[in-house]
Amino acid sequence: MAGAGSVTIVNTLPTPGTSTSWGTTLNTVINEIIDGLEAKVTPAGITIDADLDMNQYDVTDLDSCRFTSQSAKTAAGDTRKLYAVSGELYFTDDSQNAVAITGSGNLSTVHTDRVILIPASAGMGSVDGAFVANAGGYVDCTASAILHIPLPLIVGDRLKTIKLYYNTSDACTCLIEKSTCDGTNAVVSVAVDESTVVATSAAADANFTFTVTTPVVTALTEFLYFSWNSTNAANELWGIEVTYDHP
Repeated sequence: MAGAGSVTIVNTLPTPGTSTSWGTTLNTVINEIIDGLEAKVTPAGITIDADLDMNQYDVTDLDSCRFTSQSAKTAAGDTRKLYAVSGELYFTDDSQNAVAITGSGNLSTVHTDRVILIPASAGMGSVDGAFVANAGGYVDCTASAILHIPLPLIVGDRLKTIKLYYNTSDACTCLIEKSTCDGTNAVVSVAVDESTVVATSAAADANFTFTVTTPVVTALTEFLYFSWNSTNAANELWGIEVTYDHP
């Protein structure tokens, strides 16, 4: 007996009152039904309209997993969840922190603010004038001079702030410079932002945060420098703290 979409059964069910081997025949028929139904369970025939509990078992042999892109981060309380928001991958931990995993074609760890500490040393940059290293852990100038400190940022990094640790007897000019190679070995330097550090006499505690007016994003063939323009031989620079992200 067979019909459209049905399972074909080869064996005939036993006739009540006349068959003597009905147990074996019935078992064979039931197995045919089971085998036939299993063959017809395909993705097109499955409708999942609620959460599917895997009973703490793994989902194995996946080739890939494609998420539906959501418009917002997961709701509070919905923890230990991996999902996509606006095409980027997120994970919500047990503390309900929605942790961005990807962004702008990169790992999102570069999207949070990151800090580089550059201690003062004789070789921390090029100079126009005279800077010397001091055994106390800082550099000082012997006359009016400019110290150019290269900033080790990669393409796409966005410079946000520079914090200076210093001791000066007069005001000093701070300058963010961008040098660009034009393809003919010529290097053109452009002033990006400028600020003035006030004088202080507390070398151990003095610091000044230089916030870039418009955050600078580095590109190919571009190099960023921080310039410390000292006009007094007694000025000291102890180091800088560079804050940046990767939008």
